[in-house]
Amino acid sequence: AEENKLDYKKLLSDGPYKEQFRKDMIRWGEERRSKDPGFFAAQVLADADSKCEILIISDARRPTDLDFFDSQARENSTYSVIKVRVEATEATRKSRNWVFTQGVDDAPSECALDNRTWNQVVQNNGNVDDLRESLRELVEKIERGLAMARGELDGE
Repeated sequence: AEENKLDYKKLLSDGPYKEQFRKDMIRWGEERRSKDPGFFAAQVLADADSKCEILIISDARRPTDLDFFDSQARENSTYSVIKVRVEATEATRKSRNWVFTQGVDDAPSECALDNRTWNQVVQNNGNVDDLRESLRELVEKIERGLAMARGELDGE
């Protein structure tokens, strides 16, 4: 956003502003990744608090992103990684005015992680009870991870 003088906050929305630039953003991201597969993941770590005990990744785009976080956590051993995927059915997405765009929604940046294993999958299909349950499970994993990082649990 900064490099292309775009409104970062508007790009985070699901509105027409984001859609106007979406293909260009994907192309720009692919160019960056081709030069350095860990470019975006390294940005996240650069912005993370050095005292971080758990890194929650909820918007990775590529297997190389997740692999980067995992390898950094193994090498540094200062934090653990919880990989979270938020999902909604196609019907739910359509009810929220999503329209499939060829070349965008089928691009690797949108679907390369579809068959990946996640620490937590949050279902966001409009059912509040299901969402609460997914989030409760996530909070339990975070609390357990923090307890382990602080030596309060034996790594069971």
